[in-house]
Amino acid sequence: MKKRKAGQEDGGVSLKEYIAYQYFFEHIPSLKAKIAKYRFLDKQTFLDIVADFFRTDRYCQSNKVKMDERTALTLFKFLDIDGSGELEPEEFEMFELAMVGQSRDAKAKNDALALLMKLQEQAFAKFI
Repeated sequence: MKKRKAGQEDGGVSLKEYIAYQYFFEHIPSLKAKIAKYRFLDKQTFLDIVADFFRTDRYCQSNKVKMDERTALTLFKFLDIDGSGELEPEEFEMFELAMVGQSRDAKAKNDALALLMKLQEQAFAKFI
């Protein structure tokens, strides 16, 4: 991974980098499989996986896109919700839910429950 020099300005994320990061996020199921195998990922293992992904992914290769170590560490800290220094399966589940959202079934269930609660409140309001 490429390291930024101290004091080097961050020019933000280019479109090519953004697309590559999206491909990496789509790679989350394979990360979950590794977590299931090892029960967690430590920081160095995560950095190795990130470097390997950006080195071997076809889009990243053809567009010469890499994720620098600082960005990878920031992503690790973002995913490490409990701050344990390890990524557990639950943390990836929460990330996927936040990024992808609820499944249609879960959303329909939550919407139906919200509607039921609203109807109950309206019914009780008529009696008060």
